[in-house]
Amino acid sequence: MLILGDLMFFTEIQKYALKFNKKKYLKLMCVPLVYIIVLAIYCVTPFLLSSLSDLILAQISDKYSIVCSILKCLFILISGFSACIFYSTVSLGEEAGYSGRLSGKKNRFKRFIYWFRFKNAFKAFRLKAAVFFLKLFWTLVFMLPCILTFSVVLVTAFSGGIEAYLFSALMGGTVVLFTVGLIFRFIAIQRYFLAQFILAENPNDTVLQVIRKSKNLIDGQIFTVVKFKLAFLPFILPCLLFIPLFFIYPHYKQSRSILAKELTV
Repeated sequence: MLILGDLMFFTEIQKYALKFNKKKYLKLMCVPLVYIIVLAIYCVTPFLLSSLSDLILAQISDKYSIVCSILKCLFILISGFSACIFYSTVSLGEEAGYSGRLSGKKNRFKRFIYWFRFKNAFKAFRLKAAVFFLKLFWTLVFMLPCILTFSVVLVTAFSGGIEAYLFSALMGGTVVLFTVGLIFRFIAIQRYFLAQFILAENPNDTVLQVIRKSKNLIDGQIFTVVKFKLAFLPFILPCLLFIPLFFIYPHYKQSRSILAKELTV
């Protein structure tokens, strides 16, 4: 539960973030807009390519149809990989920009562009990939028992070997297990909350060093991060209406950077 002291602390962080973002929202809204445009392009391109390839395949012999299908699959894989690299690069550059504002550093655009260099872009991608797989690991740890229980209950039910009341009780237990698993998973993955901020501030560190630093610095502060995210929940819910996203996203990112700065001091 968020106590009064936490609420005051997070309120101060949000006020500090508003101070930094004041009169700069039009510039800061560009990043989520770029994400949306690029996502739309990557979603539409495979569909257009598939339609085009179908038209081509209808005009050529079966001998070349396999080649066209292989090329289509390769294009989709390359597009997906390039989208992941682009997202990782923009995300790190954005983090560098927000953290640079806290430190009073100039040339924030150069800090952003720095991550678009070939070598740095792949480091950003490696960090994102490493954190993704670590989060996937914790997801499996906490959600696998629920999935196995649910599977056993369903198989037993469809085989006709379980009473209705027992089925209801087991399904209720599965829901409880699922909820508890989600909570523990959410808490566990906060160990990597500082990873991106640390790499943005220390670009010469390796991905492994960054993850280790994040785990060490967040030790004992996990619930601070959890409560910070819960405090932002009322702000995030309006983003479902889409338009508030462009105002709330920069505010959240700057607040997140401020908290990360506090935790790494």
